[in-house]
Amino acid sequence: MSAVLVEIAAPAAVARAMAAGTPDDAACSSAFGNCFHCGTPVPEGSRWQARVDGASRSMCCPGCAAAAEAIVAGGFADYYSARTEYAASATAQSDEPELVLFDQQGTNGEGSFSIEGVRCGACVWLVERRLGQLPGVREIALNVATGRVFVRWDADQCRPSAIVRALRAIGYFAAPYDARRHAERIERARRTLFRQLFVAGLSMMQVMMYAVPVYLADEGSMDAGMRALMAWASFALTLPAVFYSALPFFQGAWRDLRRGVPGMDVPVALGIAAAFAGSCATLASGQGEVYFDSLTMFVFLLLGSRYLELGARRRATQALDALRGGVPASGLRLRGDPAARDTELVPASKLAVGELVLVPPGRAVPADGVVVEGSTELDFS
Repeated sequence: MSAVLVEIAAPAAVARAMAAGTPDDAACSSAFGNCFHCGTPVPEGSRWQARVDGASRSMCCPGCAAAAEAIVAGGFADYYSARTEYAASATAQSDEPELVLFDQQGTNGEGSFSIEGVRCGACVWLVERRLGQLPGVREIALNVATGRVFVRWDADQCRPSAIVRALRAIGYFAAPYDARRHAERIERARRTLFRQLFVAGLSMMQVMMYAVPVYLADEGSMDAGMRALMAWASFALTLPAVFYSALPFFQGAWRDLRRGVPGMDVPVALGIAAAFAGSCATLASGQGEVYFDSLTMFVFLLLGSRYLELGARRRATQALDALRGGVPASGLRLRGDPAARDTELVPASKLAVGELVLVPPGRAVPADGVVVEGSTELDFS
């Protein structure tokens, strides 16, 4: 088998979202000096600004710009005229010191981030819209199955820490992607979800033990006192399912309502709350039917589907990591006339769209591309 030539091409699956709200050149041509918010020197070429008291103020980083805008938007602009010292910088206030290190390492304007809590199309829309509003963000690709989002940005306008903070501000936990930590987070989520599923299943079975005799009893064969006892027992056994097992649905619904974008957790939480409240009202009045058995079954089935989904995401992440592990870190890039076969060894991250690489027999292709000369067989299964 001979070597083949591959032309590097952009992955067709990458969804592009052009940045919205990028400051214009006039707004970004501020003089250098100290950050208006924290007082640290403004880096040369910084484009970050915030409007305070009707004037554009220079900021050292997107974190300080966001903090200043939040202060003004909250009606507390007088803080700046009354303060006696500068505020702590957004970098110094970061609860994730590794974000600062990630900023300083230099990422060539692209990277992957772990993200938790993305459940549906509304979540995807919100994440892409929010990141698209960051100055300098040029490409976004969110993979719901693996819980990862790939972002490409202008390194002169945006920092990785700004991307992470933007995602956290809308209710999603985010962090620079690390395969080991990502796997640990998924495993912790799996164990927690399994415990909630177990409790919901146990509650469902025990509640059904009290509900079935009521359903099967002939009319008049069970007195009101026994029915009330069955109903109160079902109520007690439903409490763990509602206040522990169903907690993820209530947390997700509250997050969705706070950000103003209702997702699939909102109707689920409303349904659980309505069924529980209605059954409690019926139980207190002693008139009508209770639906604790249906409620616990509903919670159990929903958690079961989420557990299966999380397992699929875990396998997808493992498969993707294995696939990425098989991609070489470097490639032979052709210089000049392809017929001369003059090559240079370069890192795979430095390959650009349209360049030609030579793939010797038995070697893997270092990036997405199209075979333009020769033939080969690829197996990444």
